[in-house]
Amino acid sequence: ALDAGNRALAVAAMDELRGWADDREIPRNPGEPGSECLDLRHLAAALGEEPETLGGEFDRVFGLVSNKECPPYETEFNREGDDFQRAQQMADVAGFYRAFGLTTSRALPDRPDHLVLELEFVSLLLTKKRLARDARAGEPEDLALERLAVCEKARKDFVAEHLVGWIPRFSQGLSRKAGAGYLFDLSSILAA
Repeated sequence: ALDAGNRALAVAAMDELRGWADDREIPRNPGEPGSECLDLRHLAAALGEEPETLGGEFDRVFGLVSNKECPPYETEFNREGDDFQRAQQMADVAGFYRAFGLTTSRALPDRPDHLVLELEFVSLLLTKKRLARDARAGEPEDLALERLAVCEKARKDFVAEHLVGWIPRFSQGLSRKAGAGYLFDLSSILAA
């Protein structure tokens, strides 16, 4: 379970993000929910539940066998592609990771196109961008600007080439499969 302090911090951060989004005219795709879905209160409360409760809900939705309605893997949404195209797609994802010195865990192996790994990668790029923007005193400004540009280009390219194409369909499938509970709340936030 996520402790109360971290849940409150997550809610405050999402409230800040929602306020930022509300202050701008951000184009949305047809059917894409607005910033009103960026409310973590229900999800944060649910994440205070016991791990057994959360795990039971997770197992119900995702199970031990590959879930056809909302598989958490990008290449599973490439229904028209053959095995070679899917392998190329996974290799492209792994290539982004390697470009920033990352590999998937050998202790807990998973495919590089797993939702959690892709979102964690975007999080890393945003962190690296922030660190480049807050460059250390005495560091040449052009080096910091170059790092910032590399991180921003990689983030934009990765989101456009990988996340945008399948996250909406994954979120819809997750919403249908979960029906209610913390994973349903998560599907709305992810869709937004």
